[in-house]
Amino acid sequence: MPTKDITEDDIPDDVENFEEVKERIKELGDVNKQLKITATKTKLLNNRKKELNKFILPCLRKKEIKKCNLPSGTLQIKATKRKIPPKKATIKERYEAFFRERALDRDFKEGNAKEKAEIFYKYIYEETVEYVEGHNLTFTLDRQIQKQLNELSLTDLASDDEEDE
Repeated sequence: MPTKDITEDDIPDDVENFEEVKERIKELGDVNKQLKITATKTKLLNNRKKELNKFILPCLRKKEIKKCNLPSGTLQIKATKRKIPPKKATIKERYEAFFRERALDRDFKEGNAKEKAEIFYKYIYEETVEYVEGHNLTFTLDRQIQKQLNELSLTDLASDDEEDE
């Protein structure tokens, strides 16, 4: 789609000041530019964070350090537990195990279709679910810093942008 310069004729009648529109268009361009810059910086910082986590986590675990107090907050090791999603092979194994073991129980044999479906579902998706345990580093900001972040506004961001340039 070809682009064209906006003239006063292109502006709806309910907008009175064309200069205001031009200023807002410029501001939108600046905001988009800042968002792109911030996204790039965020990506770089997240990559650096991953590298640091890969180095720090094993060191802290080896020394059995669970918590580090820092000037800006607290770094902690948190245990994680997540479900392993079922695969075709494991689902088949669970079906076979169910009909070898659980389907022989009295409550399943004597249950109606709805009860049997509930027992089967619970066995496959709740009772035989596998978990993998791991550890992550979490960082909790100091309350004072968190309060400052919560109070940020667009005017604060504008003054930060001027300092960066």
